[in-house]
Amino acid sequence: MEELMQATPAPPPTPGTHAIAVPVSSRPVRGSQRHTTLSSRISGGPLENHYRLKQFHFHWGAVNEWGSEHTVDDHVYPAELHLVHWNAVKYQNYTEAVMGEDGLAVVGVFLKLGAHHEALQKLVAVLPDIKHKDARAALGPFQPSCLLPACRDYWTYPGSLTTPPLSESVTWIIHKKPTEVAQDQLAAFRSLTFSALGEEEKTMVNNYRPLQPLMKREVRSSFQPLKMTATPWQHRDWD
Repeated sequence: MEELMQATPAPPPTPGTHAIAVPVSSRPVRGSQRHTTLSSRISGGPLENHYRLKQFHFHWGAVNEWGSEHTVDDHVYPAELHLVHWNAVKYQNYTEAVMGEDGLAVVGVFLKLGAHHEALQKLVAVLPDIKHKDARAALGPFQPSCLLPACRDYWTYPGSLTTPPLSESVTWIIHKKPTEVAQDQLAAFRSLTFSALGEEEKTMVNNYRPLQPLMKREVRSSFQPLKMTATPWQHRDWD
């Protein structure tokens, strides 16, 4: 049975940021990272309500041996995409949903070194424009679902955000299959900095949270496991 579990040791992550979060807007917004998209929603599976996409962001390591915020059978991916949704039925807005029960649903996608990803390149192309802290860039129409793998198998568990406020309001949905991206595309993310323009540059890498014990949380899968094992589940989450 493939499991989300403890990773092999990696350098300490850089605290306090998930970097280049891309807010989602239903209308064009000039001079920012916001982009035009259809009203992206998810429902079904472990979710009892419709959840609306708020933003998506990436976590990555300095090298390909680490960077993802979940692991599978001790395997660590070089990066991970998170699509953050909020419960638009139960709450009036995202701010309320963050702190509320069943408030958020985060879809996680592993990024694997492989073929060039044509859709991702549209985002990669603007990264030089936002190399420094607080920089913004305009991005045209973009459908985030193009970043998802074709296989829809997933794991799901109740957990928390991995960045402040670390609220225990998240239903995690982690895709089993990764999305392939090219080495030069990963390199473009690693060329970003935590520094503002004019400051001493600090490369933006290792922006992930460390693994945490699963505790008493139950992890379920949408697919039939190959075999059973007693290995404890672990994930990158905060208690």
